Amino acid sequence: MGAFDGVHLGHQALIRQVLTIAERDHLTSGVVTFDPHPQLVLHPERPFRLITLEREKELLLHQMGIERVAVIPFTVSLSQMSAEEFLRTYLDEQLHIHTLVVGFDHHFGHDKGLDFADYQAIAQHYGIRCIRGEAYTLGDSTSQDPISSTAIRRWIDTGAVTEAERQLGHPYTILGKVKTGLQIGRKLGYPTANIEVPSPYKALPPAGVYMARTTIDPFGATQQRDIPSMLYIGTRPTLELAKEETMIEVFLMGGEEYHLYGQELQISLCDRLRQELHFESLDALRKQITRDEEAVRRYFQLSD
Repeated sequence: MGAFDGVHLGHQALIRQVLTIAERDHLTSGVVTFDPHPQLVLHPERPFRLITLEREKELLLHQMGIERVAVIPFTVSLSQMSAEEFLRTYLDEQLHIHTLVVGFDHHFGHDKGLDFADYQAIAQHYGIRCIRGEAYTLGDSTSQDPISSTAIRRWIDTGAVTEAERQLGHPYTILGKVKTGLQIGRKLGYPTANIEVPSPYKALPPAGVYMARTTIDPFGATQQRDIPSMLYIGTRPTLELAKEETMIEVFLMGGEEYHLYGQELQISLCDRLRQELHFESLDALRKQITRDEEAVRRYFQLSD
């Protein structure tokens, strides 16, 4: 139970514990999470970005093997509930929880002075078994600080997507639907898929070009997975029609003709190739994109 922003290595350790218990005791595995993120509700004046939006989080959890994701709408009134009231109202009466695995430093309820022993006693009163998860640290961490979503957001903000992946335990991803664009990429010889920016609260890395892998229809049965791709994030400064809004475009390099309009794509960033540049002409931009494609092909060891 928690926000699970990023579904990082610390979250995954807890989720594996849930999966083990569910399999052993013949239970349905599940995660209880909140939307909106508590920070967006309790501190709307503070700048805050999410590593994973709700649907992205749901996809990652299902890919790990979680069978049920229960999303509780987070409100100010919910934040003012006591731990006992929250556990009774949501975990017992609504969700009928059998076993609750609580993160090693997780707290819930307005009465912050409670510790795990208190949660265990309250849960036992309602017939819920309460188990404490273990803290997780990277094996090579000299400081042995727990993995945190806050630290991962900082890596994303600087474009260090490989470092973010090291702490996430999976690539940083963008999930979005393909929308109709201006067809500029097609005119340049690179038919890109324009992705709807999922939310103003999505944490995006700096503008530039990235190596990526794309999965088409990630929730569906006919998904095509891990297609080598070239991803652009930026404001198209070379075009006269450039706007300040951030654009996301991806060029799939699988060697097939893809029909993507309206499709949902999961784009997993592998590494950053270069920062965003301004070019004097579309021809100069085309030449740079060709060089970018060659670099991406070398990265993925693709033949021409």
